[in-house]
Amino acid sequence: MINPIFRKENKMKTILAVLLVLLSAVSVYGQETMPYITYTVGIPSGDFGDWVSETSWYGFEVGSRVFSNENFSYGFASGWNTFGEKVSGTTEVESGAITGTSIREIKSFPLLVNAHYYLGREGKTRPYVGLNTGVYFISQGTSLGIYYSGDTNAHFGLTPEIGVLMPVKDAGLMFNAKYVYAFEGGANMAFSWFALNVGFTFPNF
Repeated sequence: MINPIFRKENKMKTILAVLLVLLSAVSVYGQETMPYITYTVGIPSGDFGDWVSETSWYGFEVGSRVFSNENFSYGFASGWNTFGEKVSGTTEVESGAITGTSIREIKSFPLLVNAHYYLGREGKTRPYVGLNTGVYFISQGTSLGIYYSGDTNAHFGLTPEIGVLMPVKDAGLMFNAKYVYAFEGGANMAFSWFALNVGFTFPNF
């Protein structure tokens, strides 16, 4: 039997594929757009860090920013982050309790809009600040032997960001740090983590 959390994960991947197509279209038709893709490292914090403490090395982000003038952009972003950890102990199940090693796992799929303000001039190294907001679809689950429990909920989120853009020939480098805060949603707790990103941008910036 296919776990419902995996069916939802496949739907999320389909949505992400559609976003990638839209991203390509934006880069063709908008001379003042800046598509980008980054690799993401996630560091859990708060109550989330108590539930899963290990750093995630599995994540990425894609998006596009539209410059309304030299110093301001608006745009969208999406991506994928997976957190996981093995925990030993006793876990309550419907028929009683089981002692052993369980696997805790979190998968996050955001759909965000954003705005950013940039210092400096086009074609130069440019520090910036910004704010992302939107919905984080977060799957939280625990596996223990043949037992599995988990669900997926939508969480409203706010994500401030600081970063820097560095020109490299016809493209550019993007470095940024974000603090993700996804408020409580459904039966799930609030989730928060630090995201460190490095990747490539394409003109203009």
